[in-house]
Amino acid sequence: MSTLRPGRRFRTALRLAGIAAAFAAPPLAAGAVHFSRIAPLTGYAPAPAFDAPDIDVPFDPGKRTAVVVMSNTGTELTDFLAPYEVLAATGAFNVLAVAPEARITPLGAGLDIVPHLSFAGYDARIGADPDVLVVPFINDWRGAANRPVVAWIKAHAGPGTTLLTICGGAVTLAETGLLDGRRATTYWDFFAWVPRAYPAVQWVQGQRFVDDGNIVSSAGIANGIPATLHVVEKILGKAVALETARKVGYAPVAQLADPRFTLGMSPLPAVLLANAFRFDKTEMGVVLHDGVGEIDLAAVLDTYPRSGTTLTRLVADTRRVVRSRHGLFLVPRWDFASAPRLDRVVVPGARGALDDAPLAAWARDRHGVGVTYLRGDLGAPLAADRFPFDLTLADLARGESAAVARWSARGLEYTPEDPAVLAGAGWPIGIVVWPMALGLLGVALGTLGVRAVRTRAGRRGAAAPAGPIAAPSPAGAAIAAEARSEPRRAGGHAAPRARPPSGPPRPSPGAGGRLARPARTARDHPWYNPRPWPTRSASSSPTTTPWCAKGCARSSAPSLGSRWSAPPPTAPRPSRSPGRCSPTSS
Repeated sequence: MSTLRPGRRFRTALRLAGIAAAFAAPPLAAGAVHFSRIAPLTGYAPAPAFDAPDIDVPFDPGKRTAVVVMSNTGTELTDFLAPYEVLAATGAFNVLAVAPEARITPLGAGLDIVPHLSFAGYDARIGADPDVLVVPFINDWRGAANRPVVAWIKAHAGPGTTLLTICGGAVTLAETGLLDGRRATTYWDFFAWVPRAYPAVQWVQGQRFVDDGNIVSSAGIANGIPATLHVVEKILGKAVALETARKVGYAPVAQLADPRFTLGMSPLPAVLLANAFRFDKTEMGVVLHDGVGEIDLAAVLDTYPRSGTTLTRLVADTRRVVRSRHGLFLVPRWDFASAPRLDRVVVPGARGALDDAPLAAWARDRHGVGVTYLRGDLGAPLAADRFPFDLTLADLARGESAAVARWSARGLEYTPEDPAVLAGAGWPIGIVVWPMALGLLGVALGTLGVRAVRTRAGRRGAAAPAGPIAAPSPAGAAIAAEARSEPRRAGGHAAPRARPPSGPPRPSPGAGGRLARPARTARDHPWYNPRPWPTRSASSSPTTTPWCAKGCARSSAPSLGSRWSAPPPTAPRPSRSPGRCSPTSS
């Protein structure tokens, strides 16, 4: 139990709170500023102007039609790229990227794309409802710019259409009302608010995908791959689904039969500490080339920026339309001549995918680095034919830390089958120096500020003119007169006075029921000293007042009058300090 008085406890708590605030404010402010500075570089920054040429989109009327909807304001890139490649790898679909307008559009992390068709172009050229309609997460799905997206989805969800939502695409479909009364799942972080925002939907947690008739919804990001394979199995059969999984390198096909999963513990505090005060982000140049795999590209562009340690820059030999493996039209933001300074150059593919010699010379001469290939260099010693997300996460764990790799995997909702993928370096303790230094600086500045304020207040008080001295009250004058009439010893000290055995009179209630203040006596005067003092006679020789070894007078001190006589033996005055003997002790 604390022995501090309530007022002092409050002041102590207030002082400790001030120190904690002074320690935490500078690191938090610096981290917030740093995150705000890099947010436009990792989010859906508008694409630079680009005049896309007329592009011929092949369409085979003998195949089924699959449409992956996107928004001109931004679409999550893995939500878009992974289902696109899985459906295209079957060879049974015309897979089309459709947006409100057929113009250059950001996919995030610096990747831009030109849709195959606009909504009006699709209606004019094809018109029929698609067999599969994929809805990825759309940035600002409730905004005015995306109302045409919601309306087009609702208009083209025909009776023969299988709706597939990826990650946060479920909330876009919920905006249409097509999910009312149906079962669905979504990204793990959305479950904190989607049940309140869309109470008519039966939200399901802990499953990679949820099948409710013609609507299949997937959990976060990477879980869109098994969800798309499940749709392929429903439409084309299990054998085609397994062969498609082999083509895209997705090994954990057991998830198709048992979609249950559990997310691990979040390493968020460690990752925030690493990213908020890591001012030297890795500038990674990602080289686009014709024939690049869609999932390969997604593994690079979604793993590294999601960790918060890396900024990606999409480059190519010239700023042109780059055609992916299955016919997407991608546009880099920089060419080799205009690219910013890079710390790393990565090719999302294998050696031989493009002309290696000019690329190696450019990376060496302009940036002083070598070229790293996704299949063959990243994730070593893992085999080059591993799933691309395994390779990028393994490289991140070894290059940054295991905690950063686990955080990125959690954000992707991807759980590698091999635990060695996420085994890597420990926590870099050097990063802790920045927040600790900023916190201590804040405490030091706060202490100096408080002292400056107190010093200034003290100087103002000392410079203030003294007010008039008030006349003493009658009670005060009587007390002063009584003090002046008291006997004095040599040196001007007042003689000791015996305290009445019965103590001071108990005050009686006054007006209003309060206790009246007792009358003041000479004992209350500031000059009054109750301690016995040795006295001297007229010859200046000490009297016979004995003193004990502890320095206090015995009760045999000579009497100075009946009024000032020592207390009787029956009521000895207790010692005022610990360790001193009483007046009657020997």
